[in-house]
Amino acid sequence: ACFPNVTAYADGIDDKTDCGSLARKALFDGRFGHLAMGSCFYMGGLLNRLKDKAVHVINAETCEDDMQAVPKWLGMKEKQQKLFKLTERVAGDFPHHGDTISSEGRKRLQRHLAHEYALFGELQKLGKPF
Repeated sequence: ACFPNVTAYADGIDDKTDCGSLARKALFDGRFGHLAMGSCFYMGGLLNRLKDKAVHVINAETCEDDMQAVPKWLGMKEKQQKLFKLTERVAGDFPHHGDTISSEGRKRLQRHLAHEYALFGELQKLGKPF
């Protein structure tokens, strides 16, 4: 009820209200389930083990290109790579499909999720260009 979409959530995360407090808790409190369990929860202790592994990072901003690079990263032959195609993006009446985060809201989320961005940065360093 506090935030009807991700835009309102990002813009309201620093509010000194019950809703703002709830928004901050949702990022870290396990009672909120999956939302509070980001990449650090799942991968935080694995960086040392990943240093000797092949890592391919898929970035949200370049998701389609990063996904298209997966077959080559997997060592698939060119003929097999051509069989790997992405489906079309979800569009239409999907709830909140067109929501965007304001630049100020993004800065707020990046500040609250600095540990997640740091982990992602380390993972990107492990990714090998090909």
